[in-house]
Amino acid sequence: MEALRVGWKEYVDLPDLGLRGIKAKLDTGARSSSLHCTSVEVRGDTVHVVVPADRRRGGEAVEASAPLAGWTVVRSSNAGEERRPVVETTLVIGGERRRIRLTLTDRTGMLFRLLLGRTALGGVTVDPGARYVTGRRRKRPR
Repeated sequence: MEALRVGWKEYVDLPDLGLRGIKAKLDTGARSSSLHCTSVEVRGDTVHVVVPADRRRGGEAVEASAPLAGWTVVRSSNAGEERRPVVETTLVIGGERRRIRLTLTDRTGMLFRLLLGRTALGGVTVDPGARYVTGRRRKRPR
């Protein structure tokens, strides 16, 4: 079976969190994956998050809950460290479904609400010169 070919940015779904057509940056230089949340609240074994609407496309913020899979310390490229909650969720990319681990954090100021690191991309071929290989996001009906 041939590896799924994707570009450096793609539209993906995170159906367990109620997110469809979210623009993701596929970053083989990053180990972990990260989702932008404006609110992250851990209550016992459950994480409650608010994922803001896409600034350019409008829509509404999404509230979701997921079981806490653990905690991790993420070191950023500027040498800062942040302790983040981790959830396990389903990623749909190019029609392929896979379980991934996702850290939750405030990515305000970043161009992409979702960053997919190399642990989520096992078995996928990322073409750094291509984008939206798996298709463009469908326009919302008016």
